[in-house]
Amino acid sequence: MQKILFFSLLITFSGLHLSAQKRAQPVDGFAAEVDGRIITVGDVIERIRPALLEIVKRYSGPELVEKQTEVFDGGLEKLVEQSLMVAEFSKMGAELPSGSVRERKDSIRRERFDDNRDQLINALRQVGKTEQIWEDEIRDQLITQSMVQQFVRAQVHISPREIREAYEAKKSDLQQDIELKLRSIAFRPATEGEEQERLEKIQTVMKELSEGTGFAEVARSYSEGPKADQGGDEGWVNLSSLPEELQEALKDRQPGQLTPLIETPFQSFIFKTEDRRGGETKTLSQAQLAIERELESEKYQVIYEAWMKGLHAKFHVRYFKPDISAVTGDL
Repeated sequence: MQKILFFSLLITFSGLHLSAQKRAQPVDGFAAEVDGRIITVGDVIERIRPALLEIVKRYSGPELVEKQTEVFDGGLEKLVEQSLMVAEFSKMGAELPSGSVRERKDSIRRERFDDNRDQLINALRQVGKTEQIWEDEIRDQLITQSMVQQFVRAQVHISPREIREAYEAKKSDLQQDIELKLRSIAFRPATEGEEQERLEKIQTVMKELSEGTGFAEVARSYSEGPKADQGGDEGWVNLSSLPEELQEALKDRQPGQLTPLIETPFQSFIFKTEDRRGGETKTLSQAQLAIERELESEKYQVIYEAWMKGLHAKFHVRYFKPDISAVTGDL
């Protein structure tokens, strides 16, 4: 875990109500033990609370329980990883820079509490924390950041050769987005009994276009879309942002070309492509930054996972597999 959610003291916890009947697994029950350090169910709940509240909005029944368990297990593993880093830091005999914890505390008080210590203490009380507990959390956060920097980030190096090889391997996927400058004529679905009138209107539009009447002029006269007054001017549109049926009709259209009538479940359209840009393969210089970031992320993950595997082997880790439904069911 690279960050401790010490800002969680700013989160409103009114959404969590624990009924007496559902407290078979108390929030202070054990979730895991790392080198003698206990991680409680409450520790995990605090870390994952925003995710739990979001899940409740989207799921119910057995699916909700499954998602809550999944999020809980993920949050627990992050806390285990953090505890492993703290244990390794201690075993190394390392120390944080003098005054770093105090500086972080002062910074939070200034930025989040208008430099008012009373407000800070009150906020801590609301979430059941003492200032010492909060200080310990900040210390763990700083230790985690320091350890990740030393043992992971500092080991991530991407060479120019790796970037070039990745570019060549991905070249076919590095096409720039295609953008089209479009005008449109739109037709709303016919209401019952007006099908013939709508068909005749579409036929009139297509006839005028085939006879050379300007597209913008026809759009102003007949379009039922929101851009009718502007002659159907849609401006520059990213092709990939359009519904699939429109993409299919427009993908090969060159400047000056019109589409046939395109039927969709909501409206029907005729488009004119006025201009076209993009579609070229990005050069190495254009793609380099994104490729480098992707390679860094991949290498970071490999190094981080190998490091965690080593720490798991080095320190005793025990999981208690608590029943979390007692403390998440009322969210």
